[in-house]
Parts: sequence; C-alpha cells; structure tokens
Amino acid sequence: MNDPACSTDACATNMGLIHLNAGDLVGAYRYFEPLAEQGDADAVEHLIDICQRAGDVERASMWRGRRH
Repeated sequence: MNDPACSTDACATNMGLIHLNAGDLVGAYRYFEPLAEQGDADAVEHLIDICQRAGDVERASMWRGRRH
C-alpha cells in the first residue's frame, strides 16, 4: 500500500482513532505512544484520554506533565 496522501504519522493517528472509537484502549495506546514520545501534542492528549478511560490516574498524570 503506497498512498502518497497518507504519511506514516497520519496513518498511525487514523488507526489510533479507529482503535479508540472501537473501545480498544490497548491498541489505541500502542499507536499514540510513539507519536507522543516524538512530541505530538494531539497524541499526548489522546493518551491522557485513554488513561483516564482505563482508570490509570497515575499514567494520565504522567502524560499531563508532558503537555507542551
């Protein structure tokens, strides 16, 4: 699949949202974490949401600390 309209980051973000909307918190976390580690502010916000949904207050707090 070589779609020039789909950069690696954009595809990962879309797949992350698909997982998140399907209720697959683990799958969504796995897609957003590398993007967040690279400094993607939207990915950080998604990770905060995922952690809150999962009841992981400590991890949500950690990601809040990485907001830019």
